[in-house]
Amino acid sequence: GRNIPMIVYVELEHFKAIKGDSGKYAVKLAQELVLYNEADGLAVWREPKVQIVDESLNRRRDFFVVQRVELPARLGVGKYLLKVTMTDLQGGSIDETSIPIQIVADPSLVKKD
Repeated sequence: GRNIPMIVYVELEHFKAIKGDSGKYAVKLAQELVLYNEADGLAVWREPKVQIVDESLNRRRDFFVVQRVELPARLGVGKYLLKVTMTDLQGGSIDETSIPIQIVADPSLVKKD
């Protein structure tokens, strides 16, 4: 019956960094999160797309994004898939991954692998 705080951490490679007039390299990305009910595949929650812009004096070889979100209290107990979509706004590439999530009423019921 309450919101569920969550941190989404993504590591990236092979993105395009463009050197601007300031002499700095800029990385421009977009991240979108969608939560699907595993049972029927319907989208039950969406975090609006956010843009990430990073500038650096040196060209980055790797990059990470951390986003704190809250899943709504209205989600029922069950299994879900969180689809994370990253878009390289300068390079035009898009990559996605799905992460299984299980919401339980009693945390002691979660199987630990």
